[in-house]
Amino acid sequence: MIRERIQTFLEAQSGLLTESTIRAYRERLEVFAKFASQKPITALVCKSFLGHLLKSGRGRRTAAAYYSTVQALFAWLIDAGLVDANPVPKLKRFAIPVVERQPITDDEITKLLAQARADGRRDWVYAILCAWETGLRLGDVATLRWHEVSIVECVIRRVPIKTQRFGKVVEIPISLELVQAMRDTPPCLEGDQSFVCPNMAQLHAYDSHKTISAQFIKLSRKAGVNKSLHCVRHGRISHLLNKGVPIAVVRSLTGQSLKVLQGYSHSASLDEKRAAVA
Repeated sequence: MIRERIQTFLEAQSGLLTESTIRAYRERLEVFAKFASQKPITALVCKSFLGHLLKSGRGRRTAAAYYSTVQALFAWLIDAGLVDANPVPKLKRFAIPVVERQPITDDEITKLLAQARADGRRDWVYAILCAWETGLRLGDVATLRWHEVSIVECVIRRVPIKTQRFGKVVEIPISLELVQAMRDTPPCLEGDQSFVCPNMAQLHAYDSHKTISAQFIKLSRKAGVNKSLHCVRHGRISHLLNKGVPIAVVRSLTGQSLKVLQGYSHSASLDEKRAAVA
């Protein structure tokens, strides 16, 4: 029943919202439908949906976006006369608990790369190295194009997907090791060769990041790391901040605001503290 109502809602939005927005709504509501399957949709179930999102590795703002989409669904269903009441409680400010992301460590990167190489996954060798060196998000790693990479200068110049509306280009230096990993990405005869990794670009176009994320989680668990690819980005940014790289430089690399970057810094390890006071 819930999936039928979701489909009715999405069909009603056709022509009113952009295709990318509808696609985002569809993805969020599918996650909710799967979570609420076989359950009566009550206020308690809706509130527990937030906890489910956070435990699955999504950030606070992402969880809030999913929750707000569910609210919009039921608000529309009420207006359409398909339900009598909205079971989704209003989301109060700061109601979502802070769940600290666990950044990837240097040792875990080594394990991930070793596993990717052992599995013969040259595409994942590239993706892991790219995410670690650049701090780019999964979508940007998957859809990076060759014209955005200067082999001579060893630099990436790209407008990140999440901040495209601002049109700000981030300029990121890269290593020769990453350049070689880019060159080693497997050919994809049916894919668009303007992408560094045509196979990942195809998967991203198919279902945004879901299939690629699932592939990484499988690889991560096999390597004994069990973290998401976003933790690689988080680890890189935290590494830079904890190393004392000026926050203005980190901002220029990631395109993030000061407020967002504050959530990425982590306390130094015990060894780092000992080195600092030695």
